[in-house]
Amino acid sequence: FQAEDGIRDPLWSRGLGDVYKRQLLRPSHYAIVAYDGGRIKEEQLTAAFNVLKRRLKRKGVLYWRLPPLVPLTQKPLEVRMGKGKGSHEGNSVRVRPGQVIFEIGQLSLVEVFRYCEEAACKLPNRTILLTSSGRRWL
Repeated sequence: FQAEDGIRDPLWSRGLGDVYKRQLLRPSHYAIVAYDGGRIKEEQLTAAFNVLKRRLKRKGVLYWRLPPLVPLTQKPLEVRMGKGKGSHEGNSVRVRPGQVIFEIGQLSLVEVFRYCEEAACKLPNRTILLTSSGRRWL
């Protein structure tokens, strides 16, 4: 047994394959897509989401496609080795290239482009704007 995700054991494999290539957008929607891989902290995602939410007001629809589920821990400075794991500092999410971060709908391309440029400044990774027809911007 060899699943598309590269895991041979059928118990551990979820049979996902190239999941991020198969993410479909709703018709006439736009997506902010990660161009680089990496890690995004919860605060950075929240800041970008708040920028989009503030700009959209009640004109369009906004979907958050990445939940930050990975916990971050850190020990204080000048603490000796051992004595357990550090305290919880927040959450993050691992992002792969091509993964949809936010999805926006019911707006014109000009408005979405302007709002997404502002939101992309809050994220550490490079992003692109993807339309439902497959065209790329940013």
